[in-house]
Amino acid sequence: DVTLTANPGARIYYTLDCSDPTPSATRYNGTPIPVNKTTILRTRVYGEGYLESIMDSQSYLYNVNNGNGTVFVVSLVSDPYNLTSDEAGIMVKGPNAEPNYPYGSMNKGANFWMDWEREAHVEVFTGDGAPALSQECGIKLHGRNTRAYVLKSFKVKADAKYGSNRFSYPIFHDRPYD
Repeated sequence: DVTLTANPGARIYYTLDCSDPTPSATRYNGTPIPVNKTTILRTRVYGEGYLESIMDSQSYLYNVNNGNGTVFVVSLVSDPYNLTSDEAGIMVKGPNAEPNYPYGSMNKGANFWMDWEREAHVEVFTGDGAPALSQECGIKLHGRNTRAYVLKSFKVKADAKYGSNRFSYPIFHDRPYD
């Protein structure tokens, strides 16, 4: 079970469906939130006279195959609206797609051709399940005609507008740079 805290007078809103927490989401009432299966908990704090907080996301993973402790596990979370809605989804054709493959070209046609960045949260867990990295980030589609394929490549971008402009973890240990 998860218990949330914030400054007195602040209101915490949360979601369990990967959507962004807004004041129309569930308001936290102090009762622990049960977590007994793989769950994505997203929270945001609101207070009178203050800007909304940066969104926070936590991945609670159960029964995940991590190669018997030899591989990293990555959780990449974004509001489903950002990914699959016809209006704003970066992974779908959307209403302006051209009729034939590849359904458009850079900044023309299908949604997946648009140079759109969406807010997301990335968490990286080491082979033993320890959290290595957890932060808000931006995601964009990456590639050329592969954008029209079912499986798509993402760029994951650290940016100060999401909290930090760096990913502070040496994911590639064998590189001579950070």
